[in-house]
Amino acid sequence: MGCAASSSVLLRVIACGFVVRVCLVMYGEWQDAALPVAYTDVDYNVVVDGARCILEGGAIMGRAASPGGNAGTIFGVGAGADHDASGRSNCGEGDDVIAVPQGGRWIGSPYDRSTYRYTPLLAALVAPSLLVWRDYGKLVFCVLDCAIAWFLYHSVVLSSKGKKQKQKEEEKDTGKKGLTANKRNYQSHDGEKEVQKAAEFYGMVAACCWLFNPLSVNISTRGNSESVVCALVISALYFISSSRVVLGSVLYGTAVHFKIYPVLYAFPLLFHLGRNGGGTCQTKPKADNNLFMRAISCFPILNRFNARQWVFGITSFSVFLLLTLFCYTLYGWDFLYQTYLYHVTRTDHRHNLSIYFYYIYLTTVSSSTVTTGGFQRVIISLLGFVPQLAVLVAIVWRLSTRHINLCLFLMTLMFVTFNKVCTMQYYSWYLSLFPLLVPELSRGLTAILCRYKGHATVQSGLHRGMRNLGFGVLVVFAVWAIPQGFWLNYAYSLEFLGQPTFTALWLSSALFFAVNITTGALVIYVYSNSTHVNNFAPN
Repeated sequence: MGCAASSSVLLRVIACGFVVRVCLVMYGEWQDAALPVAYTDVDYNVVVDGARCILEGGAIMGRAASPGGNAGTIFGVGAGADHDASGRSNCGEGDDVIAVPQGGRWIGSPYDRSTYRYTPLLAALVAPSLLVWRDYGKLVFCVLDCAIAWFLYHSVVLSSKGKKQKQKEEEKDTGKKGLTANKRNYQSHDGEKEVQKAAEFYGMVAACCWLFNPLSVNISTRGNSESVVCALVISALYFISSSRVVLGSVLYGTAVHFKIYPVLYAFPLLFHLGRNGGGTCQTKPKADNNLFMRAISCFPILNRFNARQWVFGITSFSVFLLLTLFCYTLYGWDFLYQTYLYHVTRTDHRHNLSIYFYYIYLTTVSSSTVTTGGFQRVIISLLGFVPQLAVLVAIVWRLSTRHINLCLFLMTLMFVTFNKVCTMQYYSWYLSLFPLLVPELSRGLTAILCRYKGHATVQSGLHRGMRNLGFGVLVVFAVWAIPQGFWLNYAYSLEFLGQPTFTALWLSSALFFAVNITTGALVIYVYSNSTHVNNFAPN
């Protein structure tokens, strides 16, 4: 498959994925109007209302979440402590939009919409939904889904070629010195074609893993904005891995501004650039590289970081700081609290798959006073970070420099698993990173199966490896979906039938927690058996 042919196939696959999403968006319009349980996510209504506040300069004091609220409560997408069981926003009892003067502010505030917990840039992004078409924002999220697939394809191709080239160089140094020049050239040309074919195949599979994943399709077409931050993260990783560190840093800083969770990737990316982006952390940069490097060479501690690490750190932090200062200038404390600080102490006792769900519920409903209950919730929120932080530190220490894609995937999976709030849109955070592991998981699973069957050597091929990986993923996905099926059943009984199923809900959450931990362990085991993984040990 040549480059032009593979690009043509990729575009057709992406177009197919986009058409599927557009069809679901159109279907969602019909379901919103015709069925009691709507398709549109309640969060989409909140963001659109925030955009209306910006454009009209008014506050929505009592706007009920329009069709889509019920779906959010059952499927755990978007609904939380800010919405009641019917999916209505807790911002009043009326259904009218009430314009309120903004005290001289030249632009309206999205935070005048109760329960708006995002950066104002997101409301600005979907603002054309009020001027062009109500579902314009959903189309934007679908386009970003397709962009994620494009970057996944090229990231996997780039990674596969790089690892294969490194392996070839090692083989050239150790085992093929006796071949004639003509034979070496012939084998090199033939090997390059095979590497290109394998890289493009794995890249296409990675793109399809995201494009046709039912969860990613559902999340974006219902109007959830997670595809924005996922697109920023995946594109940042692609540009950083292709040595365009400045552009990657700009995208990464923007991603952290939109959602705070990508800040977890800062240290792994810094360590990765230290080892693979111009030298190791222990390699001192040349003092005559440029004026900046000559200046920091006077400080031994600062001199431990190479130029690309400095570029990444300074650029990404500067972009985040500028965007944050811009929004703070417009909206002040409301912006800081609602966008960032609220999530630090957030404790949702409804619509939450977290293992902390039941304890949060019990402490919330049993609190004798508002002050005591608030204090307890803050303590719970802060203590919940302890096991989370311990797991993340262990992953970074062991994997960040040699296996950056695996490191980021496991960090995100464990962060969501150990989080105090876990809803289904959070799955897209790690599902967007999983396709980056396709080549290694395919080879690793094939090696395990060959060893299990008693083969002395790994009998592999592209299609054999993908069949093995596909079967393995389907099995894991089925096991992964079982506790969620239980959870959805008990959530329906609680929300719609009024049955007290809190204990059963918590047991389902505990089972889901165990399944996620097991999934992470299986990924590590299969990945470590890949033929391209060497020195799978602490850094």
